[in-house]
Amino acid sequence: MHKEVVERKKTHVIALILLLITCVLYIVEGIQALRIENSFVLKVCEFILLLFTIIFIILEYLSCKIAYKYSLIADKLIINKIYYGNETNLESIKLSDILYLGKKKDIPKKYRLKCTGKYTCELFGNDKVYCVYKKENKVGIFNFEPSEDFIRRITKYKKAV
Repeated sequence: MHKEVVERKKTHVIALILLLITCVLYIVEGIQALRIENSFVLKVCEFILLLFTIIFIILEYLSCKIAYKYSLIADKLIINKIYYGNETNLESIKLSDILYLGKKKDIPKKYRLKCTGKYTCELFGNDKVYCVYKKENKVGIFNFEPSEDFIRRITKYKKAV
């Protein structure tokens, strides 16, 4: 049995929010520099930017509350979503049903499908691992962010099965 919990790095979120606020301030300064005569149009533009910024900040804050737990129990890969302490099972796959595990660029052509699940916390990054698996005579694919140790354990258990 092995498990690990992956959550969003809060420093990335703070940096992204600060960058957004800085950009919005420059946009507002640019709009005011245009010397728009109609103050109503100016107020509407500023309101829309403010609304967009607030919504973005709220969504980023909520994304910090999401974590994923990846577990290897017996011969199964189990992925759970943790949101405000509540755990929800997203995937439960037998290791023998995994067809491919690795980077997106190395997925065999016969398995190039649309990703059915995204179990990652980061928006960007190259640490995503894609898992192609069969379930009920269908092929599915999802991405997640396990550690190198976790991937080694999966391949070790898969070879033993």
